[in-house]
Amino acid sequence: MADFRKLVYVLAFVALFAGLTTSASAQGLFCDSLTAIPQIVRAEGYTELVGDITLRCQATSNGVSTPVGNFVPSANVHVTLLNTTITSRTVASGFIEPLLMIDEPGKTSSSSPQVYCGKGGNDSGPSGAGVCQIIEPSDPALTYNGTGGSNTAQWVPGNNNSACASTTYSCGRPNIYQGRLDAPNSVTFPGVPFDPPGTNGVRTIRITNIRIDATRFDPVNFTQITAIVTIEGTAAVSLQKNDTIVATVAVGMGATTVKADKGFLQCIAETSPGHGQSESITIAEGYRSSWKPRNVGEYVDNYIGTHTLASWLVSGSPYAYNGTTANNLVDTRQNIPDTHFFTETGFYLDPATTGTEHGINKAGTADYGTRISFAISAPPTGTTLTIPTVVNLTNGTNTTGVIVMTSYTDPGKGAYSPVSGSTFTVPAAGARVVYEVLFSDPFSLESAVIPGTLSYTAPTSDAAVGVTTTVETATFAPFYVSVGADSDGIPRFIKTTKNPNTQPFLEIGKCSCSLLFPWVVSDSNYVTGLQVANTSMDPTNTANTAIAINGYSAALQSGKITVYYFGQTGANPSASGTAAQLASAPSATVAAGSFATFLAPSGFAGYAIANAQFQYCHGTAFLFSLNTGVPPMSYLGLVMDGKVNATTLPAGNAVPLQRTNQVFKDALDN
Repeated sequence: MADFRKLVYVLAFVALFAGLTTSASAQGLFCDSLTAIPQIVRAEGYTELVGDITLRCQATSNGVSTPVGNFVPSANVHVTLLNTTITSRTVASGFIEPLLMIDEPGKTSSSSPQVYCGKGGNDSGPSGAGVCQIIEPSDPALTYNGTGGSNTAQWVPGNNNSACASTTYSCGRPNIYQGRLDAPNSVTFPGVPFDPPGTNGVRTIRITNIRIDATRFDPVNFTQITAIVTIEGTAAVSLQKNDTIVATVAVGMGATTVKADKGFLQCIAETSPGHGQSESITIAEGYRSSWKPRNVGEYVDNYIGTHTLASWLVSGSPYAYNGTTANNLVDTRQNIPDTHFFTETGFYLDPATTGTEHGINKAGTADYGTRISFAISAPPTGTTLTIPTVVNLTNGTNTTGVIVMTSYTDPGKGAYSPVSGSTFTVPAAGARVVYEVLFSDPFSLESAVIPGTLSYTAPTSDAAVGVTTTVETATFAPFYVSVGADSDGIPRFIKTTKNPNTQPFLEIGKCSCSLLFPWVVSDSNYVTGLQVANTSMDPTNTANTAIAINGYSAALQSGKITVYYFGQTGANPSASGTAAQLASAPSATVAAGSFATFLAPSGFAGYAIANAQFQYCHGTAFLFSLNTGVPPMSYLGLVMDGKVNATTLPAGNAVPLQRTNQVFKDALDN
């Protein structure tokens, strides 16, 4: 009997509770559509935003909503991503940035205001923070109308709460709920009230701000990422399907193309723009929309002219940067459901009206716009190499965006801080540079062309000659070897590595030209005279502008000519003896368009090499005699290859000689 009485009490309690909830639980929702608009995510990205998941739900059975005055039944919503992990930002203890919205609040001017569960402390129910109870109003269309609790009509357990069901007092009807990370690949929205919309009504459930690690996927095969949705709780919610594709993986950083310039010369000073410098670095976008600003406010603030959120991406004119880099620090709302803003920021509530409970004000935020980074190796010794700090993006026809160089800490993180001045000087040891996207057109395949400018006085030292400055393949930044943490910033990436990972950028060539005179003699029969001309002056670089002849490309050069003699000396130089370089090495400085002459030393027989500190040398050897019985003769000096390895001269001779090329060897053999 005692046990029976206990059972009666239990049944009475269940009946009392059922008066508030059971009739509501009997009603249900049938979601006949589970979809997403898949986004292309970067294969290099650790924190890539996938497409919003939407459910279209209707009332089951007779379409009756929860009885007025009863609790709207609740359920837990789970979203699981296959084969990856969720990397959405942790915004508060136990809360991450994904949001679940009901009935598209704020989508139009007539929509319900956006009110999140917990605003003003309205989530102090038995299930804890972030779980809200809703009492069914007089009209199911008002269940998620976003009104907050009223001080004069709060729901009180055990009391008559009819006021909460009126249109005047809501007692809290939030329409936005925050997610929790319950597993590395699963986000849960606990205790979400699900109210059938009534006859012919429709409920729309939207889940947004899910970021994932996309570096796990193969972008070559256009891998697709699938989400699984499950719903369980007192609310009877059934799904016609529970999976949807939310993203496709693709390579986000296109090719890095370096246009090298090896036309610099040791003997010619370079001043901006020097000899018509052509070295440049072109970085291409991997796919349209892979480069993004941090927030849509950057477009509004940094575009020349007056622009608003409504005119974003529909201005119809090329982008023009106004140089107001400080405005990059200010974010604006991105809180229109079903609108893709093509920024690193996701769904972001209005900062002017949003509270801070459970870190809701951080949901959807990004720390950086897309950052592009590359390294430049050391420039030639004694030179100055600069690149611009502001570079326009183009689609081949129009200016479509802008990237700005920012200060950073390795490996590319830190608050946006534009580098001062219009140019950046590459340090003597080389440097890594980081540019941040302030605006990019998501409908254009864009590229950034970054020119280099090298300057120096002439002549540069031999240490500057032949050393190639290189550029590393561009990568997204900041980059890490593993997924990292929120403190590393959003977005973050894996480093791009390609083969080759570096490309030549610029190099200074040695101003040198060598002529071989294979037979030089000074004896009783002949005396040899050598004539070397500096032919770097031509019809296109003279002061006579009336001359218009195409086809020349020489630069005016001047420098010293030094003649080195190799052979035998003595009273009878033709006799056998030890070959050696003569200690004397006569020289003369020759301007462009001029020449110098030299006589072979008395008693010498052998060959001579004339080395010039300019590039365009040509010469003649003339053998003559005072003896009228010996006929004079002459021949052209053989031009030696200026791109071969240097040999070492004996002490006291600073100018290196150069080995002959194969052409010259063949000539000697013949």
